[in-house]
Amino acid sequence: MLFWKEVVVEAMLKLAIKLESLEIIRLDIFWVSNDPEEQCFDLSQVPTYPRLGELSLKHVVFEDATTDEKGVVIPSEVENFIVRHARTLKKLKLHCCAIKVTKGRTRPFCYWADIFDRLAKALTKLAELEVVFGTSDGEKLCLR
Repeated sequence: MLFWKEVVVEAMLKLAIKLESLEIIRLDIFWVSNDPEEQCFDLSQVPTYPRLGELSLKHVVFEDATTDEKGVVIPSEVENFIVRHARTLKKLKLHCCAIKVTKGRTRPFCYWADIFDRLAKALTKLAELEVVFGTSDGEKLCLR
């Protein structure tokens, strides 16, 4: 995660403010830890790109949503990052992404239906959506 924070975010993404297209791929070969806390990208420090029209996330783990003291759902940083680009985002690809299940739980607090509902409400300029899920038997399910 040090490489992600210090090199990718600080040295590259914060300087590339004119990005129009961004693809983030989580490659398992770079992950030394099996700790679920370290499997999620921290996109809170990544800037909002005023020209971003296309975003592709592959094998990215969405943090499980939580609630505040009033019971209001707090979405993951990945969701927030996508929604921050709602004014310009026209194409979104989610390939083999997952939701992290919080320790001590057997299923996530937030489901894909909740995530897609929030994205559908926010991404009014979206013209193209591609979602690919991997199944346990290795098949890919693709929604376009």
